[in-house]
Amino acid sequence: MEALIKTRVENTILTTIILGCFGLIPFLASSALILSDFIHFGHVASSNVFGIYTPLIFVSYSAIILSFLCGTLWGSRDQMRLLKQETTLLLFTNLIAVIAWFLILAVQISNTLLVMGVFLLGVSFVVLFFVEITFTLMNHKYKVLRFLLTAAVFLSHVIVLFCLVGS
Repeated sequence: MEALIKTRVENTILTTIILGCFGLIPFLASSALILSDFIHFGHVASSNVFGIYTPLIFVSYSAIILSFLCGTLWGSRDQMRLLKQETTLLLFTNLIAVIAWFLILAVQISNTLLVMGVFLLGVSFVVLFFVEITFTLMNHKYKVLRFLLTAAVFLSHVIVLFCLVGS
């Protein structure tokens, strides 16, 4: 029985690694395209994929993934360190998800709001990571994976932010 549980946990970790890496692809691809356009043209004003402004693609994907991560914390309520923290975490993750949705709308209004949106989304991923490791009990391998994924996502936000500010 113990061997079966260990195999199940290892399979879950492998699946999580694979899905996490696939989830990085839109972040890395859109930030690479934005950086490429910035290097070649000196701006990102014409950066698009099938006619859709690439920074908007980046922001919308970022907001969706941030909301998804907030939702996964709902499922980990049974792993909370303290019952009182459960309510705080649920309220916090709801707030982050609503802010992410609002940013999808706000970034379409002006370039200033676009820059602010990319900044806020990037910071939100880092904050959510620290909230998750503070409030929940998690496997060391998962913690390392989340750190690496969060670092890559944050770096992609920094690249996009650099290109937007430099345009």
